[in-house]
Amino acid sequence: MKRKVVSGVSLAFLLWFITFYLKPANFWFLMGFSTFFLLVFVFVFDKEIFSELKPEPKSFFYGLLSAVLLYGVFYIGNLFLKYVSAFNLLKNRRILIENIYANKGNFSPVFISLLIIFPIAFGEEIFWRGFVQRKMNVLIGKWKALFITVFFYSIVHVFSLNPVLILAAFVCGIFWGLIYLYTENIRIVLISHIFWDLLIFIIFPIF
Repeated sequence: MKRKVVSGVSLAFLLWFITFYLKPANFWFLMGFSTFFLLVFVFVFDKEIFSELKPEPKSFFYGLLSAVLLYGVFYIGNLFLKYVSAFNLLKNRRILIENIYANKGNFSPVFISLLIIFPIAFGEEIFWRGFVQRKMNVLIGKWKALFITVFFYSIVHVFSLNPVLILAAFVCGIFWGLIYLYTENIRIVLISHIFWDLLIFIIFPIF
């Protein structure tokens, strides 16, 4: 089990390095490919998690509610970053955030939305919470598994060279990791991740 987790995380590091640092193609295309590849990895080595994906109205509701809550956290966080920027502590805040949204390229919002729904947000949650955190729960306990998963989920974003994106990954990792720790319901974090991505990238971008 431990070897599978190490192999999976190593694969994620390689894919995020290609996607964020080498950038051989459009960001959203690369993210779609990377997360789909991780989905295939999980399907090959741990099909069990896919049996937990049966639709459930309660999970949909809590997932949507948590996505709105997380969006509120980022909205307030952005106001704080603006305040910090006013004192010249983070002069390039606006540029760092704009660089994140610049990854859209020439893709239409509809196409990006479809990629976000599947495989990007879907694949990230199946891999990080449904595979890594779930497997680590068994190996080292829930809280240690949470911290290690958050660490790796954050650190793979270092390849973006964007402090704001790394911080965002850290906050999201804690948020979704805690939800999965307390509920052990992959459907809630899936819905939460999908709707948060749609809110933050497509519907109501934050600058």
